[in-house]
Amino acid sequence: MPSQETILVHNSPEDEVVASPATQTVPSPRYPLSPLFRPSLIYAESSAELCEALIHIVLGWFSFYQAGYLHRDISIRNVFLCPSPVGQPAFEISSDFRQTATKSVEDLTLLLKRLSVEAGSHELSDIENQMMRVERFVQELGVSTSCSAFLIDSDIAAPWATCLGSEPDSRKRSGNPEFMSRGLLRSIELNSKYLQSPVDDLFSVYWVALWAILNNTHTSGRSDAEVRWRTKIAEGRLARADASVDICGLVELEETSYSPIVQEWSPALDSWFQSLDRLDDGWRRQKARLSRGLKPGDSPGGFYLPLSHYFALRGVADFLEMIKPHYTELRNCLPFT
Repeated sequence: MPSQETILVHNSPEDEVVASPATQTVPSPRYPLSPLFRPSLIYAESSAELCEALIHIVLGWFSFYQAGYLHRDISIRNVFLCPSPVGQPAFEISSDFRQTATKSVEDLTLLLKRLSVEAGSHELSDIENQMMRVERFVQELGVSTSCSAFLIDSDIAAPWATCLGSEPDSRKRSGNPEFMSRGLLRSIELNSKYLQSPVDDLFSVYWVALWAILNNTHTSGRSDAEVRWRTKIAEGRLARADASVDICGLVELEETSYSPIVQEWSPALDSWFQSLDRLDDGWRRQKARLSRGLKPGDSPGGFYLPLSHYFALRGVADFLEMIKPHYTELRNCLPFT
């Protein structure tokens, strides 16, 4: 069964902390796993194990987010499997975050009405429903208190006020290029201003999953196409996108020579990317509308933070809803060979 995630934040070789879902600050250091025992996701032995790990990573990312931080550097190098289950407190949306997110959206809705800005405030007012969606899918997926995957490295994480409380700035982008969202990568190519958001972090989890699938160490008999895709995902935004489209578009998988892991994950990756595409489209449209409401002297955080909270919640809920039917199938698949 899926289990409770943890997000481990690595500040130095000797200093690890775990972000509690119930606090707004990073708590005191903990040492749940030695650096010598951190198997990468590429060592997952089955689709069930990989899927469970991804569920924990997304929930762990959100635990860190609701503690007050945006990670901004999710990659295959800082996402790990737990060699053995690690107990953690039950996942929850903290009362502090619930109050902060709800109040910020209410304030923004009133501000937009006063400014007569058409910014889809009816959608943002749905934030409590997004919280209920997250909680419902966590329950339906059987998330317990045993952690099987974790996320480290907070050296370039930023508090909300830092990364979302100011105007977009081309100097504040961060991440690993192989796992950055397409929007973030394109802004780097064009040297344009960009507001890094929860949507970018959630896209990074997708690219981590694709990397783990194509580089799985327990999978033999790769097709020529898979070898090409494995190269392309490290060759930049456009080549990576081509590989993703090819994998998501596979049909009649039972008649192909593709490896079991690619056959098993193609439908889930297709659903996942479409879900992220809708999330990204919603974020960009809402952000553009809100930007039109900004006046000289306005605090950008008053506009962007409520939007960020809403899309963080919606993104997690969308992922859990998307992965639920696929997880039911993936956990019945045989171990990789």
